[in-house]
Order: sequence, then structure tokens, then C-alpha cells
Amino acid sequence: MDLLHRYNWALDDANNQGMEAMLTDDVSYELCDAGTIQLQKKTGKVQLVEYLDAINGEMGDKSRRRHIESNTLLNAIDADTVEGKSTVVVTIQFTGIETPVLDYTATMVTKFKRDAGVWKFAMIVLLPDGPKVILRAR
Repeated sequence: MDLLHRYNWALDDANNQGMEAMLTDDVSYELCDAGTIQLQKKTGKVQLVEYLDAINGEMGDKSRRRHIESNTLLNAIDADTVEGKSTVVVTIQFTGIETPVLDYTATMVTKFKRDAGVWKFAMIVLLPDGPKVILRAR
């Protein structure tokens, strides 16, 4: 659970260095649409961090994101592997607007691996609930 929370805070803070420490070297990331058709796939820590850097650049400093995770289920596969599933709600707070705007809701499917005694993300699959997530997903 701590890893999930640190991941969401790193996304909120656009902290790619903090993010990088949470990923296995061969991490895989998939963004799908509401029909589970793959829109983005990144393989490896370098590709994923570059992708997140690009998103942070698009978001700029005129907005702030909040990733709110809940309803998490964790399943231990073995001593070094855990699979997870969570609900994610993401809001964007624009500097010129008083209240945050809902960006998207999604299911986040994860796999964690223990790497040198430290839990890290080995897989992240984001399954947004809305059909036009490619225009907004952050």
C-alpha cells in the first residue's frame, strides 16, 4: 500500500526521480481505453519515465493533479510478487479555477516485485472508465 501511495504522490508532484526509484528496470505500463484497447505501451524504466516527463511538460505549472486511490485489493503470488487492483480518481486543479475538475476515473492493475529487498512496480495497467481518456489521461 505504501508503494501505491508514494507512486500517486510522485505523480501529483511531477517527481520523476522519485518515480524512477519505484520501478523495476523492466517495468511495463499500458494505458487502455474503456474497451481495454491498448492506447499506449511503455516497456522499461527509461521509456516510462520519458513518457511521464512528456505528460508533465504538457501539464505545465498552471495546473496540479491529484491521484486518489481506493478499493485496493492485494494478492500475494509468492514471497517476492504481489498483484493488485485499485480504483483511481484523478482531478486537476487549474490555477484560475477555485474547485478541481474531474479528469478521469480508472481501474489500475498492478504487479509488484521485490528487488534487492525493496518493493517496486513491475507492471501498471490503467483501464479508464471513460472512452476519451487518450485526450486527458495523466
